[in-house]
Amino acid sequence: MMRQLRTFLYDRRGISAVQDAVLFCVMVSIAGAILMPAFTSTIPRDTHVEKEREEKADEVLHQLMVCRVDKTAHLNAKPVLDALEDSTDMDITRGFLGPVVNGLLRREQRHLTYADLCTESVACQFKVLGKRINVLTYNCTNAVKKEIQAFLSNQLGDEYLYNFTVQWYPIPGFDFGGDFSVGHSRPPDADVYAASTYAVMPPSLFTGDIGFSISSIRRYIASNVEHAGNRYRNGTMSQEQLNSYLETVLLDVFNKTMWEGFDVDHDGDFDGPMETKSLVDIVLDYVFGEIRSALQLVFDESVRMVNDMIANGINRNFAVLSSEALTNSIAGISPTLDAGDTIDGMRDTITAHVKEALRQYVNQTFQHHIQTMAQDIVRHLDGPADIVTEILNCLFRHVDFRRARLSLSIWGA
Repeated sequence: MMRQLRTFLYDRRGISAVQDAVLFCVMVSIAGAILMPAFTSTIPRDTHVEKEREEKADEVLHQLMVCRVDKTAHLNAKPVLDALEDSTDMDITRGFLGPVVNGLLRREQRHLTYADLCTESVACQFKVLGKRINVLTYNCTNAVKKEIQAFLSNQLGDEYLYNFTVQWYPIPGFDFGGDFSVGHSRPPDADVYAASTYAVMPPSLFTGDIGFSISSIRRYIASNVEHAGNRYRNGTMSQEQLNSYLETVLLDVFNKTMWEGFDVDHDGDFDGPMETKSLVDIVLDYVFGEIRSALQLVFDESVRMVNDMIANGINRNFAVLSSEALTNSIAGISPTLDAGDTIDGMRDTITAHVKEALRQYVNQTFQHHIQTMAQDIVRHLDGPADIVTEILNCLFRHVDFRRARLSLSIWGA
């Protein structure tokens, strides 16, 4: 009995087990005290919600870029046709003239992505200094906005509010291009989650008849700077001299690209190998040419097949109403714009005014950055870079007509 008691008294295992149990309880208590704020805080939940909404914005914008619309349609010159119906008391779009008018002015687009619809819509607006010049495509913009709105409402449901904006401004900082927006205004006090990307403009925008001849610009630059680059490399021109020379060339290229045009022989035809019209001339000539075609060809020739007497009345009214719609749309661009002027006269007046505004913009805005641009080009010349390519890259970093910006913002409903 004494031997068993002595063994118990000197056995430390029981005490060790109690110590382990007490230590475990203390550690659990300390851990609970440390983690208690996390259990009662909303930070983890808020973080999860923020991450979910950020991913939702990215996901929906990606779907908008890749999903296709089976078919969408719009009627060109719809506001003018509505005014024509009011002035003639004729059902132009739904009466016996409906099939003819739809055949001439209705446009269908099939199997395009939502991004393609967006870029085509902003490409055909041609806004200048806050005014929309192309009055024939209002219905196109409205049709695209309805398609986008239906798609986003279906994707986001009632849980989110949204704002989707498309912007195409070839000359950043200058009001020249196109844009539209659907959805709600962004609230100043809500947590907004945004995603943005770029979509390529329609290939037809700067090809063919309205083509921007990059090859002509390249040849013009090469004729002016290649000799300077060679002299710099062989040591007959200093870095300071090349910087000064490139500043002059860059300012000249920016002016010619945006508003002046590359008219090397000064004959006004822009047919030479180093000649191309300016961005402003190309766009404004194109949009006014399209309006003129709608006025002179569509209703002068095609509607005449229905009935000469009816066609003559429609032609006169359509021409007058279209001119009024164009005048109302572009009123305020230039103080010298005459409401009774011809379409060609309006084009010349607006082109001259926009060119002057661009000339001031280039000389006031780019003048401060030209020196830095020239220094960057010279720094790259220490390697194998081609001086003509460097100047072109610099130009198209600041004149980006090839893509439009798409941005989506969402927030909790």
